[in-house]
Amino acid sequence: MTGIRKFFVPHKRMKTTNESGGVEEDTVYDEVSQEKVLADETMDIAGTEQFSLSVRYFDLATNVVREDFLGFTPLATLDAKHISNTIISTLSAWGFNLDKMVEQGYDGCSTMAGKIGGVQKIIAEKYPKARFCHCASHRLNLVVNDLNTLPEVKNAIGTVKEGISFFRVSMQRKALVGNLQKQCEARWSEKHKSIRKFNDKFLETVEALAILHKEGDRETRQKAWQLYCTLTSPTFIVTLKVIAKYSAKLEPVANILQSVNINLVEVSEHIQGM
Repeated sequence: MTGIRKFFVPHKRMKTTNESGGVEEDTVYDEVSQEKVLADETMDIAGTEQFSLSVRYFDLATNVVREDFLGFTPLATLDAKHISNTIISTLSAWGFNLDKMVEQGYDGCSTMAGKIGGVQKIIAEKYPKARFCHCASHRLNLVVNDLNTLPEVKNAIGTVKEGISFFRVSMQRKALVGNLQKQCEARWSEKHKSIRKFNDKFLETVEALAILHKEGDRETRQKAWQLYCTLTSPTFIVTLKVIAKYSAKLEPVANILQSVNINLVEVSEHIQGM
């Protein structure tokens, strides 16, 4: 790596006890290279909108790529101007030299990625070296979500979710098929894993539904029969096999794209070798 300009970034805090018995936090600084800022909006349990900020950088002390979560900062409004000002003021307050920021990483919504008035544009006007990069994992997830526009795929995924919920709600039902993994919309690799595992236990699931249709209470028998009829239909079976096939291939890709030491060459080679 050539032309690296050094700066100091706080990457962790250590709690210490002072003479009076109180707890203090001391910031530990490492010498690192230029950084990439990663940010996303979220809402806490109280309903407060907040921004999560992370930094990705090359640590000159250990010669490794690091990615550290910095913290949350509240957002008063969700317009591009306020968000960009919040990012700049928060990072500046935390001691970052933003002239050495070389990349911004967000999702692709217009507020963040807009070429005219988006957050990335506003920040890039002040810090020209901070180029915007649409999150690779988010882009992959958008492509996969486009498949949900197909009625067969949309219905099959809905049925899988329904089947998983049906078995997870009861320990007696769960004992028949084991622990079916619940889908998580926010964790894309987990969603792929959930589909793959449901497909692996497909025969066990169908057999369990047949048993519950005969031995369960009235509500269980009715729901089990509905799921049994849907899961054994040719359309669902073919669609599930297709979804499970690409989920098994995309699961490792999603994991690679979320890793700290992401290597796009490795990702490309993996995809081409599918």
